Amino acid sequence: MLSILTMELPENHANHLISNSNLSLNGGLPMGQLMTQKPGKSPNGVVFWVSHDESWVHAVVRETVVLQSQDTWQAIKHVQELTIEDEDEKLNTIEPNFNLLKNLKALNLKWSKMAMVPPEILNLSHLTNLRLTHNCLQKIEEVDHLVNLMELDLSFNMITEVGGDIGKLESLHYLSLNGNRVSELPDGIGDLAKLEELHLSSNMLKGLPDSICSLTQLKILDVSLNLLVEMPEDIGKLTSLGELRMSGNRLSSLPDSIQECKELRYLHFRQNQFTHVPQILSAIPDLEVVNFRRNIVLKMEHPLPSVKVLLLDGNRLHEIPEAIMKCPQLEVLSVQNNLLKSIPAEIKNLSRLRSLYMGSNQIKTMPNEVCNLDSLRHLTLESTHIKSLPHDYTNLNQLTYLNLRDTRVRQELASKYEIDLKQASVDHSARFSMQATSKGGRTSIDFD
Repeated sequence: MLSILTMELPENHANHLISNSNLSLNGGLPMGQLMTQKPGKSPNGVVFWVSHDESWVHAVVRETVVLQSQDTWQAIKHVQELTIEDEDEKLNTIEPNFNLLKNLKALNLKWSKMAMVPPEILNLSHLTNLRLTHNCLQKIEEVDHLVNLMELDLSFNMITEVGGDIGKLESLHYLSLNGNRVSELPDGIGDLAKLEELHLSSNMLKGLPDSICSLTQLKILDVSLNLLVEMPEDIGKLTSLGELRMSGNRLSSLPDSIQECKELRYLHFRQNQFTHVPQILSAIPDLEVVNFRRNIVLKMEHPLPSVKVLLLDGNRLHEIPEAIMKCPQLEVLSVQNNLLKSIPAEIKNLSRLRSLYMGSNQIKTMPNEVCNLDSLRHLTLESTHIKSLPHDYTNLNQLTYLNLRDTRVRQELASKYEIDLKQASVDHSARFSMQATSKGGRTSIDFD
C-alpha cells in the first residue's frame, strides 16, 4: 500500500525548502516539503510515493524545469525509484545531478528527445532498472559501469548501433530494443548469461549472431517485424526458451535444432513465407500455441500432439489437412480466409474443440459431424456459401456464439431461436448482432 506526498515548487525553484520536517502522510516515510504560493492553477512539480513500511520511495517529476533547482535534487536524493516525465522537453537544457542519488535503483526517463545517455546515468553503478524509452538515442555504448543492472528498456528510440560492451551487463535479465533501427547485433549479446527476455521487434535485423544461441537462460525471444530470412542453426541451444516470436519476417523454414527447445510453449510465425507447417514442430513435446497466420501455407502433413491453439488464417489451404484431425488437445482452430470448400467429417475427432473459426472460405455445407463437438462454444461461418445448418446442430448445448454474417442461412434458425429472420434480413447491407434464447441456453448470433 502506498502513501502520496505532493511537492510544488515556487516560481524561483529555490526557496521555501523545509528539509527536515516531520511531515508524514498515512504512516509514510517522513519527507521534506517544498511550499509554494504560485498564482493560478499549477501542476505538481514532484510527487512522492512512499510505501507504508518505509522500504521504498518513488518520486515522479512532472515538470522537468524544477530540476534546475539544486534544492529539488536535495529533496529527492534518498529516492530508490525516479520517473522523469519530460513532456516539455527541457531536460537537455538542465545540468542534472544524478550523482546525488546514492540510493537510486530504478530510473525511468522518457519523451525527452535526448540523443545520448547522460554520462552521469551511465555511472550509476547501483541501478538495477533503467528505462529510457521514447527518446532520440542513436547508439548505446559505454554501459559497462552498470554492473548491477537487471532490466534495460531502450524501446522506441533511433538506435542504429549497439556497442559490444553490452555483454558486460552480467546481471541483466531483461533487454528491450523494440522500435529502433538496429540492423546488426554485436557478438557480445551472447555474454548476457542471465538474460531471460530479449525484445527486438520493429528493427532492421537481417540476421541474428550465432552467439545469441549461448543465452541458455532465455525464456522469451521476440524478433518480430524485422528482415530475417533465416534463423541461427543452433537455436536449439536455447533450452529454456518458452516463447518465440518471429512474425513479420521473411522466413520459409526452421532449423532442425528447434526440436531441442523442449520448454517451447508459444510459437508465432505470422506473416512470413512458409509454404507448409514444418514437420519438426511435432517433436516439441509441450507446444501449446502455433501461429502461422498470413503465410502461403498449402499443407500440414504431421500432427501436433500437444497443441491447443492453431492459427492458420490467411493462407492457401484448399482443404483442412488430415493432420489437424489428429491433434487431440486442440481447443482453438482458426482457418479463416483460405480456399476451403468443405469441412471434413473427421472434425468430430477434435473432442476438446471450443472455438472453430472458418469464415471467408468457399464452404457450402456443414457436416452433421460438427454437431458431435460437445465442447464447442464459438463457431464462425461468416462470409461462406453455407445455406443451411445440419438438423442436429441443436445438440451443441455449449454453443454461446454463432457468426453467420454474410451467409444465406434463414429459416433453419427459426425453429431454435425466437427471431424474425425475414425482418432481420431485409437490409442485406446491414449487420445484426442478436442475443437469442435456445434450448441450450443463451446464444449470441451475428448475421446479415
